[in-house]
Amino acid sequence: MFESVLVADRGEIARRIIRTARRMGLRAAAVYSDADADLPFARAVVEAGLVWIGPAPEAIVRMGDKINARSLMENAGVPVATGTRAPVTGLADAVRVAAEIGRLPRRSRRGAQEQPALLRRAVGPPGVRERGTTTPGWCPA
Repeated sequence: MFESVLVADRGEIARRIIRTARRMGLRAAAVYSDADADLPFARAVVEAGLVWIGPAPEAIVRMGDKINARSLMENAGVPVATGTRAPVTGLADAVRVAAEIGRLPRRSRRGAQEQPALLRRAVGPPGVRERGTTTPGWCPA
């Protein structure tokens, strides 16, 4: 078993990892860098003979592209949020896709509501440059 865990992550995920490590009687140290938990970092940890706790480097490669990741999850039967399997090609395409998705049935105790829209990059870390809204005219130029 381990005595210590180095947490190379941020925010809520890091907090949960640290809390769980402490419950298990482990010391936890958190670090932050631009390389935290990316593919080269994960490979370097493994190559240094340390134990990498997290997705295998190969999984990071496969899941790094959100469109590919979405297709992998859908094909595996994992429920995913409504969205596209192909990248949008521009502002008009993004607005069209958001309008189509917004017309899908949505169950709610409060009755009919607008669907929120989330615009995100296909590649890159989660949460970076995401834009969400529930109002028309939402898409930045």
